[in-house]
Amino acid sequence: MQVFGVLLLLVLALSCGKTGSNAGLPKVNQEQQRKIIPLDGSNIAGLYMAKFITLNPHVNGTLAGSATIQRQDDKLFAYVRLFGGAPRAWHQQNIYEGTRCPDLNDDLNGDGYLDISETEKALGKILIPLDANLGTQKAGRNIYPMADESGGYFYERVTSFKRLFSDLKSDDKNLSDNVMKLLPEEGLDLEEKVVIVQGAPEGEFPESVASTHRRPTHQTLPIACGTFSKVTKIPGEVYEEGNIPGPIGEVEEPEFPESIPHDDSWEAPTPREEAPEEEPWYDRVFDWWRSRWESARGNRLQEWGEG
Repeated sequence: MQVFGVLLLLVLALSCGKTGSNAGLPKVNQEQQRKIIPLDGSNIAGLYMAKFITLNPHVNGTLAGSATIQRQDDKLFAYVRLFGGAPRAWHQQNIYEGTRCPDLNDDLNGDGYLDISETEKALGKILIPLDANLGTQKAGRNIYPMADESGGYFYERVTSFKRLFSDLKSDDKNLSDNVMKLLPEEGLDLEEKVVIVQGAPEGEFPESVASTHRRPTHQTLPIACGTFSKVTKIPGEVYEEGNIPGPIGEVEEPEFPESIPHDDSWEAPTPREEAPEEEPWYDRVFDWWRSRWESARGNRLQEWGEG
């Protein structure tokens, strides 16, 4: 009977030891242990979207936007849109290994700000920088989009998936930085990965708000976060022509003086009659170019009017 009791205690002790060791692992590692991910990247296919939520809203206000990753054969597309940010702000944007957006519970020093140091403690290291070169982690380093005068921006890049995946699987030559590589026995999974956008208006911040790489605090402050999920189409409802939801009103078109010169060769872009099915992003890219054209046209008319 005494022998049985001793054996029972040993079994309980070993069980507690295993539980304790797993409890100390980051959440992302626990999930990867439960989910089998192919080592060749073949699981990455289709469309992944992360809708933004606002971080530090008392600094920048409420933001809207999303990030989208799409793979078609060997092409990998990345799109990011942000609206309502600071005019001319520089926006770093990175996909992390973590699987949840940080919140005020991650404000470890209790100063009311969720800084980049606290954010990276919750999310781990950067997996894919959404910078000037999507194909490698370092080639486009420090070249990120800048918002326009209205505080919005549109980021678009395309690369070879094989090139990106090969770079992610290469040797990590700097284990002390905040960028990670995939281990030889580790696959790539985009679902539930988190994307963070940084870059707030210039201002005075408490000394407790941390920054990185000796940059000004406002440039590294996280302002938006999203978690990727796989989708079959871009969410939203298409309204029939002429059917505008909500309150509407008519606006008279302004008449410009005859003295304003007209350049008939500089015409607005017109959409094709039908966008091919293999180009699901055509309409959205067209909308963006159309808005840029209208903005440029407005600036020209204003210059001519002042002249």
